[in-house]
Amino acid sequence: MILHIYADYDKRIGAYKITYILGRDYGIFISVGRVYRLMHSMQLPPISTIKPKSISRPKELSGCYANHLHQAFHQKAPNLVWTSDFTYLKAGGKWYYLCIIMDLFLEKLSL
Repeated sequence: MILHIYADYDKRIGAYKITYILGRDYGIFISVGRVYRLMHSMQLPPISTIKPKSISRPKELSGCYANHLHQAFHQKAPNLVWTSDFTYLKAGGKWYYLCIIMDLFLEKLSL
């Protein structure tokens, strides 16, 4: 049954979703761990869809921010305007945060 579901979804489904489909469509209610072990015994790759928890801001901090730059991306001197952004990357099964800072005069990135 697991192999049939796995093939129906073009081999892009993991233990959590297979467990859900078994319960919903076939009335078979087993644990995710059991489905994972059965998939492992059938040599099916573990497909994980676990993502980091989203961090939400309190309502008093969220909202619109003032546009101090007004699209003036070309500055006349160094160290007048710095911009930054951050993101997260998954590598080796762990989540890492990457913060990039840029001086708009030099247009070079700092990590």
